[in-house]
Amino acid sequence: GHRSKDCPDKSKGTKCFSCNKYGHVSSKCPNKKSTKATTENTALNVIEVQPKTALKLTINQITLTALFDTGSDICTIREDVYDKFFNDICLTPDTIMLKGLGENAKVNTLGSFSTQADVNDEKFDQKFHIIPEAATSFQVIIGNNILQQASVSIRDDGIVLCKRTDENFIMHIMLDEKYKEDEVKVAHIEDEKHRETVRQLMES
Repeated sequence: GHRSKDCPDKSKGTKCFSCNKYGHVSSKCPNKKSTKATTENTALNVIEVQPKTALKLTINQITLTALFDTGSDICTIREDVYDKFFNDICLTPDTIMLKGLGENAKVNTLGSFSTQADVNDEKFDQKFHIIPEAATSFQVIIGNNILQQASVSIRDDGIVLCKRTDENFIMHIMLDEKYKEDEVKVAHIEDEKHRETVRQLMES
């Protein structure tokens, strides 16, 4: 303990309380680490992620992104999308109440129109119901009623949609009827193994 005027190191000059050396003050210490924040420029890539159930839909040469919703019984188009692209198509006044659409518990449709639409490059005659803009974030929703016209497979790389042709539909009916007819012919055979043997002989 001593006073500054009696300090034996006074001749060395001012003492730095940062590095404990003499000849400078702490604010000008050459060894002092800078506390200034270093700003790094980080590139941020924003990628819009589409769900696997997204479809490409084209109406009157206007291409939109549609969501295939297995829980919906109808196809819908948002009101703002209709106003922007399809307002030359007259709406029929039929309205229905939808439940469980997005965050809205109940939504009333605003009308509907029927037209031919290209869905993933397949043509379908489809009825679209107009819904309020706030009802969903998707421009178009394709409901499960499209399954009446097509088979749909959901894969890791997206949706595969194949339109059913009249020829395939008729062939399916013919095969189904033939199967029923064959079942009638072998129904009287009680032994299951014998019945299967006869069925195989009929199919060969």
